[in-house]
Amino acid sequence: MPTYSVRQATEEDIPALVDFNCGIAAETEDKQLDRELVTRGVTRALQQGEEAVYFVAVTKGDEANAAIASLMLT
Repeated sequence: MPTYSVRQATEEDIPALVDFNCGIAAETEDKQLDRELVTRGVTRALQQGEEAVYFVAVTKGDEANAAIASLMLT
């Protein structure tokens, strides 16, 4: 059984965070978000870190360290 860890998101996680944000809007609100706008917002949050902080869950031992889930705190 895999184990997981949580780390603060980095700019390398932007594509996954955009996918997660667009996916949750589509699933819960039946809305298609503008991916370019979401990308700008996620990037700003990661660069400034004052208004929002993202965390991602990763599978331990995954060499790619790819995000499989996310949490945003505002």
